[in-house]
Amino acid sequence: MNTVILAVDGSKPSEKAAASAADLLKHYPEARLIVVYAVHPAAFAGGGPVPPSVFEILDQEAQKLWERTRKVLDGLEERATFRTLTGHPVQVICSLAEQEHADLIVMGSHGRSAIDRVILGSVSHGVLNRAARPVLVVR
Repeated sequence: MNTVILAVDGSKPSEKAAASAADLLKHYPEARLIVVYAVHPAAFAGGGPVPPSVFEILDQEAQKLWERTRKVLDGLEERATFRTLTGHPVQVICSLAEQEHADLIVMGSHGRSAIDRVILGSVSHGVLNRAARPVLVVR
């Protein structure tokens, strides 16, 4: 195993997915981890123009997620990179996995809130159905 994509969103299942990714890194010392926070700003703007303040809030959230993920990686963070990507999370995650020739996508089973699922649909379900790479969904 060479490349693992870890999709994070700040939820409890996402934190558990990060712990699973850390375990994988321990078992595959040559593997690298790409942590991705995929945001869809239009979901926050109700389909209208996205105010700059939304991007500032998303950047702050991304920094918090990266710090939390680094703590879970506990000594393995030098093998990880963090990317905040904009777009529909399912498309962003699947595209990144293809571009990076990922061996595995790791993600939590549920998103942050019921509102996100109504607006965006279940990201884990979408990735399971669209990814051309193996997916590990952690509960």
